[in-house]
Amino acid sequence: MADTNKEMQDYQYKLVMSKTPEERFRMGLEMMEAGREMMLMGIKHNKPGLSEEEYRIELLKRFILYDQSLHWLKDHLP
Repeated sequence: MADTNKEMQDYQYKLVMSKTPEERFRMGLEMMEAGREMMLMGIKHNKPGLSEEEYRIELLKRFILYDQSLHWLKDHLP
């Protein structure tokens, strides 16, 4: 998706690159955590009443859909 104009993309890139490597790493971790939380909220909305373990399993199943390196996990999930 490209809904941001080139000038704004350049500004955002410059802003991010002005951060230290540690700050950029932390930003990446925070974005990953935010994405995980959004996925979990969607699962809880669509499948209310599961146990915490069942929610973790559903989250793993969702990760597997989008990350080919995790497909080996399918054989180890209930």
